[in-house]
Amino acid sequence: MRTDVEDALNAIAHSESPRPTFASVVRILARSHGHRPREFLRYFPWVKAAWKKICREADRAERMEQEVKRQIELERKLKRG
Repeated sequence: MRTDVEDALNAIAHSESPRPTFASVVRILARSHGHRPREFLRYFPWVKAAWKKICREADRAERMEQEVKRQIELERKLKRG
């Protein structure tokens, strides 16, 4: 069950822009598991920490992607002279 929730958190963090709030993520996950948000957090108390970690990782990946794009653009400009 934990990996299902982590996979869902990962998918949400990496696919939606701007990223939804933690409260809306909990509502989505709780609904999909047949719980109310408070019940869901009681069953899965680690979700907030996991969401923060996944968001940091997604932010890091986005920054890396932007840096790669910037480097490619710089290389193109240098080749054009």
